Amino acid sequence: MRALNSVLTRLHLLEDRLLRVERIVLVVTVLGMLSLAGYNVLYRNLLVPLQKDWATSGPPVVAPRPAPVAKAPAGPPDAKGDAAEGFAGGFGGGGEAKED
Repeated sequence: MRALNSVLTRLHLLEDRLLRVERIVLVVTVLGMLSLAGYNVLYRNLLVPLQKDWATSGPPVVAPRPAPVAKAPAGPPDAKGDAAEGFAGGFGGGGEAKED
């Protein structure tokens, strides 16, 4: 009977220590998550607008204008169309029927 009481006492002590460790881990995790959320709010509301105002690392970048594109002559579209050649579209309808 004493051996059983000794084992149970040790198990209770182990359980108490584990609960203490779990509480510490839980508190540290919650505090970490709260600090990350606070930093996120601070970053979005304060640091991003300041970075937009203070970003002076050099002259502004100007994108080159694209060259003008020549337009295709306007006319009636081809019945078959070169771009869609060999494309039946849909669910296999249209186009030429192939025999196996």
